[in-house]
Amino acid sequence: MPRKLMCLASAVALLSACGSGSKNTLAKPAAAVGSNAAANNGSVSNTPSVSDPTPSNPVGTAGSTPAPTGPSAATPTAAPAAAAAPGPLPTPPANAQVHDQVQNTLDGWTSCSVCAAGTHDTTNYWMAPFQTQPSRTGSSRQLFIGGPSWTNALFIKTMPGTNAATHYLWDFWIYLDAASAPNAWTAEMDLWQTNGGREFMIGSQCNFGDGWWDLWDSKNNQWIHSSVPCPRWGANSWHHVQWYVERLPQSQQYRYDTLVFDGTAHPINATYTTNPTTWPDAVGVQWQLDQSANGAPLHEWIDDVRLTMW
Repeated sequence: MPRKLMCLASAVALLSACGSGSKNTLAKPAAAVGSNAAANNGSVSNTPSVSDPTPSNPVGTAGSTPAPTGPSAATPTAAPAAAAAPGPLPTPPANAQVHDQVQNTLDGWTSCSVCAAGTHDTTNYWMAPFQTQPSRTGSSRQLFIGGPSWTNALFIKTMPGTNAATHYLWDFWIYLDAASAPNAWTAEMDLWQTNGGREFMIGSQCNFGDGWWDLWDSKNNQWIHSSVPCPRWGANSWHHVQWYVERLPQSQQYRYDTLVFDGTAHPINATYTTNPTTWPDAVGVQWQLDQSANGAPLHEWIDDVRLTMW
């Protein structure tokens, strides 16, 4: 269901038009001003349902309906295969750009349901920064979706501007509560870059429904099962995700090198081809929640989010 990247395009276009001043505490990131005003002024535009636990500092997220395209909860191609080991996670050079504690930033966040490409859409979704429980650092970001069966919501952090980086280490922790862990169909996490007229969508998801880690094949608009199993995560526990990926500008491709999940390294070494784009240059990370057939509401927390680029 190819509907995601036009949401990103809308976010990139809005963010890139907002100047160059930075408001967050990252290591000199490009400016980012989200299309959701609540993320920038503290107001609440969409109050969580009274039937759902209400977080502190909720940020409303229902709003504009971007045109759809991109990776989603489409049925993956069953193609698990062994891969050659590219080696352990690299040590970034001293001049690497480090964006630390991304979950605490207020600018550059947008979200949507229609762009997440579920069978159904919902207006009952929100995110809330600065959550003290559960949290590893004392300040996590909570994501929520409630809706009918097979409904998805996407939560996007965009950093606009041209960036020459081709190597990425994306490190974060993720938590599902006891009501969400057995009911989520997938937990998606994507790192993407638009650069020089090419769209590098380095998407991944733990496909609980099928039991594999999936990779996004951008050119062919499909999910591919990797060779790495992904059984359901334990509830009420923090899980550690580390991705090392590369952008290959000369070949207009991107490569999944290594996934480390809860301390176990999985060599991936899978390369896919990009698509052309007219969108402005930007880098972003995002998380998506996908409901299953039972339509159970889903809560997810992310914490200690770091993106290192060089």
